[in-house]
Amino acid sequence: MIKANRERDEDLDRQRQIRLNKEQKEFDDELERIRRETEAQVDKAKKIQIQIQKQRDDAQRTKEEQEKNEIEMIRKYKLDREETLRRRRELEEQENTERIRIKKRDEAEEQERLRLIKIANEETLKLRQRLNELKEQETIKISKIRQMEEEEALRVQKLAEEEAAVMLARLRAVEEEEAERRKQKRIKALEQELYQQKLKNLKRAELEAERLKSNHFKMINSKRLYTTYNNEYISGIDADLTGAQYDEPLADEEMDVLGLNEDELDIQCDELFMTPPIIFKPNKNIDIDVMLAKAIKELKITLPIVHIKEACYLVGSQRINMVIKRDQLLMKRGGGGGAENFQEFYLTNKRQLERGLVVHMIKSGESLEYVIDALANGKKIKNSTVTTIT
Repeated sequence: MIKANRERDEDLDRQRQIRLNKEQKEFDDELERIRRETEAQVDKAKKIQIQIQKQRDDAQRTKEEQEKNEIEMIRKYKLDREETLRRRRELEEQENTERIRIKKRDEAEEQERLRLIKIANEETLKLRQRLNELKEQETIKISKIRQMEEEEALRVQKLAEEEAAVMLARLRAVEEEEAERRKQKRIKALEQELYQQKLKNLKRAELEAERLKSNHFKMINSKRLYTTYNNEYISGIDADLTGAQYDEPLADEEMDVLGLNEDELDIQCDELFMTPPIIFKPNKNIDIDVMLAKAIKELKITLPIVHIKEACYLVGSQRINMVIKRDQLLMKRGGGGGAENFQEFYLTNKRQLERGLVVHMIKSGESLEYVIDALANGKKIKNSTVTTIT
């Protein structure tokens, strides 16, 4: 019993000793681990301290460099300021010198200006004397011109009355022909309902005939006949004034070539120019355009009028030069420098201007716009001759 207790105690002692040895070993291991960690932390702290010291050294060096840079900048600023002051003094000296030079130049210019004013006054006095002489001469010329204008106005009034009577007679004839034409048109409409097939054949024949006729016109190199239209003034007109050239009435052989008589040609003119086919657009900055637009409105002109260049205009089939004198729109005519009132020119030559455009259209087989463009730009029109007034 005692022996068993003793063995048990011994076993307990051995186990306790083993456990103590084990705990001692674990303690030593833990102590060694703590020592190693402590050494590692000490090394880390030393490294951090070295880095902090290095940063302090770098900051000190940076501060010293900044101070040096600031000192250098202050030095440069002082040098720049001194240079700026020096340049400013030089500029002030140059400005003073330039001011003195300009003052001398102004004095010389003032003397020259006074001299020129004196010369101008002398020239002005001479010009005024010359102007007075010219005014006296112009007054004499104006009185003569007014007398001639009064005589010309009487002549134009007489021509206008005759033209009005002729136009009235033509208008009545045109109205009668138009009524007859409408009557025939209604009759043809009735015949068309009865003879549709026959009319189709006739229409094809007419188209073929028209094509052959058009080809025939294109092959003919017709030549327009022109004569000089001279309007002599009543006694007192200067010998150097000559008349402008206008289109003559078409010759019978030329009417035969066109396949029309004068009445049929006039009907086509009336139909084409019943309303303005081309509207005149005046330039408000050009006095001639403004007065021309006023004349178009007053006379109810339907003829195409196109501005070509400067004072040159296309009126119907004629190129003419315009001029304004004594608030009147005049047309230059002939090489002698004479002029004719535009309204009188239009009223006298209206029908011939219309016929000229229609004849150009028939001969060339082109549109009115094509003919106007060709006449305005001096282009050749097929089978036609372009005439102008200079």
